[in-house]
Amino acid sequence: MYRRNHYFEHLCSMYWSPYLPGILKAKILDILCATTGIEGGSTTLITRAGVMDWIAVQLHTTKGGDGNDVTLRRLATRLYETCNREHVDAWSLGSMATRVQTMSEQTGTDGGAERGDVDVCVV
Repeated sequence: MYRRNHYFEHLCSMYWSPYLPGILKAKILDILCATTGIEGGSTTLITRAGVMDWIAVQLHTTKGGDGNDVTLRRLATRLYETCNREHVDAWSLGSMATRVQTMSEQTGTDGGAERGDVDVCVV
């Protein structure tokens, strides 16, 4: 139902709004992270909603300015860890593992411990 109504795409579009309060941006990330705990959720987000590309764009354009860069990197890692890797790797022609590794290494994230972040992607 969510995929058919483009729910995830709408959430990602809302995230871009300069008028959206930071707390709502965090809630959007919470919803995306929670989706990784649903069977097939991560695969759908990657292959149907383009969330990995969306994360890459967010990391590139915000450069940590919205404070969610650590959560975005965790989300990318969680998506790949919980997806149907065989399907996603075939779909991405084997490039997804490298892309996720690159995203997680961009700033050498240590999991956000310096800011006291809670891992929202733990389901």
